[in-house]
Amino acid sequence: MRAYDNMIKDLKRITEEEMLKNWALAEIASIRRRKYLGEALPPEILKKSQEGNYEFSEQEWQQLTAMIRNFRSPLLDGLLMLKMEWYEGVLPAAELTKLQIMNWPPFVDLSGSRKLIDLAKAFLRGEMPPKHPEFAENLEILRKDFGISCMRGKPIIVSQGEQPPYILVEGFTRLSAMMMNMLEGKTYEANLPIILGVSKRLSEWNYA
Repeated sequence: MRAYDNMIKDLKRITEEEMLKNWALAEIASIRRRKYLGEALPPEILKKSQEGNYEFSEQEWQQLTAMIRNFRSPLLDGLLMLKMEWYEGVLPAAELTKLQIMNWPPFVDLSGSRKLIDLAKAFLRGEMPPKHPEFAENLEILRKDFGISCMRGKPIIVSQGEQPPYILVEGFTRLSAMMMNMLEGKTYEANLPIILGVSKRLSEWNYA
């Protein structure tokens, strides 16, 4: 598979299970989300993540992927029905400006263009999704010391084919923090590791 117009590079096919593990890792590593997982995961897994230990047994990974299937079912159920092809790759930081956002009303209301860069501009103006105060708090925390190498779990992008739009599905807080910093003059030299899902049926997804 060729790189998408040289935007996403070094593509390597992965399984659906590997994608789910990645999404679960991002969820458990998020301080904002972790506190909601007490009823969904054993305390041993939560303790590991709180200590920065993300080495899990196969049984623990099964519990984590079951958790993400449950917690993210509104997004995942529709995607998995489309028999997505999943890939790992890298995205140059400068290409973040080309990403669109999924059709989630609280974000689309702030960025009618559905461009990540315009959503980040709204955040810089102090406009935040209503009824989600923790998002705004976590966004400011991340902005202060955001580093690509410190990320747990790769952001997830989906596409219908080899042409845009490339839609961001998972990683909004992290990539918004990164984009806000870039808009204020900070540069990131490293490539951003991502996961890409591809399906010609993507238009059938409720959030496309």
